[in-house]
Amino acid sequence: MHPTFVILKKLPFTRLLLPFIAGIIAHWYLKLEIENLLYTLSLSLVIITVYQFLPLARKYYLRWLHGIAILYLFFVLGALYRDWE
Repeated sequence: MHPTFVILKKLPFTRLLLPFIAGIIAHWYLKLEIENLLYTLSLSLVIITVYQFLPLARKYYLRWLHGIAILYLFFVLGALYRDWE
């Protein structure tokens, strides 16, 4: 196993903090449109909500999609945080 992956596994908050910081930086440099961010935010929330109601076998198969939705959620929250300042 790669040493970086082992470190990230021991620090789960870091895995959420990195997309948040990336969202702040992306919005700072790219000036992302608020409408696109809100669409991505709502899509992420829908995926996370639907995932909760899936049977256990489907949850196991689609856990990667749930993880990506959470990462997008934190990315968008970081970009929106930058816009709130």
